[in-house]
Amino acid sequence: LKLQFLYFIVGPRGKVHINKMVRIDLLCLGTGKASTHIYHGEPSTGFVLIQDGEPVLLMGAGLGIVRSCMHYCKQVPDTLYISHNHSDNAGELPLLLSVEAGKGRRKKVIAEPEVLQRILQHRLAEYHESIGLSNRKLSDLADFSESPEGVSTPITSCLSIVPYRSQHSERCFGFVLYYMDHQILGWSSDSGFEMNYYRQLATAPVLILDARQTGSYDHAGFAEVTDFELQLAQESDVQGEQRVALYVCAYGTQAEMPTTPQALRIGQTLVLLDDHQPSMPVVPAQTPTTDYSVPVNQQPVTPRGGIPHNTPQSYAQPHQPHASKQRARSPGPASLASPTSTRRGYGNDHAQQRSTDIKNLLSNITAESYFYDQQTAPSHHEHIDEKSYQYSLPGQKSTVPHSIKKFPLPTVGPKKIYVHNNECKGAPSKMFLVKNVRTLDQLKLKVAETMNIKPIKHLYQLDGSIVKNLEELTHTQELVATKHAGAPFDMADLPIHVRVGSAPQY
Repeated sequence: LKLQFLYFIVGPRGKVHINKMVRIDLLCLGTGKASTHIYHGEPSTGFVLIQDGEPVLLMGAGLGIVRSCMHYCKQVPDTLYISHNHSDNAGELPLLLSVEAGKGRRKKVIAEPEVLQRILQHRLAEYHESIGLSNRKLSDLADFSESPEGVSTPITSCLSIVPYRSQHSERCFGFVLYYMDHQILGWSSDSGFEMNYYRQLATAPVLILDARQTGSYDHAGFAEVTDFELQLAQESDVQGEQRVALYVCAYGTQAEMPTTPQALRIGQTLVLLDDHQPSMPVVPAQTPTTDYSVPVNQQPVTPRGGIPHNTPQSYAQPHQPHASKQRARSPGPASLASPTSTRRGYGNDHAQQRSTDIKNLLSNITAESYFYDQQTAPSHHEHIDEKSYQYSLPGQKSTVPHSIKKFPLPTVGPKKIYVHNNECKGAPSKMFLVKNVRTLDQLKLKVAETMNIKPIKHLYQLDGSIVKNLEELTHTQELVATKHAGAPFDMADLPIHVRVGSAPQY
């Protein structure tokens, strides 16, 4: 039973307005570049916007995103936003729309008008002939809706987006997300470093930017984004405002995640707004506590800014007894906001001026958004009342919300294992390095390809138990690989090269 909480606001002339308590989350589905899914199996960059536990907007339908969305949310939201017509943002769109429409779940696709035309003419071209032969229209696949630049487009009754054009070789649009009339998120989608564009997005308290190790016209560099973050922090300090929380995505695989600037990881969630939790523990803005043993760029912090003081308390706005309303964010010095402040002119010059003060400045950005990461901040979550989280996602298996790590970091230290073929019991074993894979599924695929055991079914330990995860494996351990519809594992009939109790000697 889901309880709906109500709060009352006394408006002008004493009129009472009734509003539902709202929680807004942003779940990261992937951080990949264009080639990440094809060569490494990890999803492209994408997000799900969640309102009160219900996925309401899929931000991008690039390669690998649908599977990641189904893993965490068990469904695809009814509304999709497509920023541009590259495969890392729209690659799975045709099949997604076809399958969902065939199951009676016709989706709504939102995009800037010209981007939408490119999607209809090129991305969905594979359906033009078949739809024409069946006397149907492309509109039977989905409800295609235009979202012009600079114009508010509603997503739900309380959420809306305003698109802005990014710097990209393919026509591309990020957006600012609004809750009612208040910005709560700026998202760049794919974009090179472009000061005026970043300024439009930075009016929100949380900012997510596309960045790579090396910058280009299409994608900003880590150094450029770090300098921009420092500049925003200094301006906010001078003006007495809350700092903007800045995170990067689209950097590639999880192994390519940078230490600076702060990066999002697959399965992590930013709480953009939560009216249910006015008493959520908040890290002091200028006095970081000593309870955190994690690096500066991974400190768990709470979103601030974006909601005026006269609305119910939330993560997005801490209590400010002397503030009657939110101060408007200044666009900053004219020289910084001028059209001549391009990616090359600004980012490369400032990248050379970075100093050891970077980490000290970043340590005060306590934000601006909140990571539910069980591994990096265990001490923080000890103080959170688990009963307060009413909207867990179906894919969660931990008591800490949104902490599933579908693609964990590589195993620390070398592990050699020896795998025997249950289909060819006289064949010698093969040696594999566990550190070169991140999940058990990846290991099984590698075994299947190397030993020609297709389709592979299970990896058995010599005691007859099935390997469930990589952590069970030990150095020099022997395993037996079985095949679907192949010979069953039998401890009385092991491959002849198995040496129980010792590693094989080659």
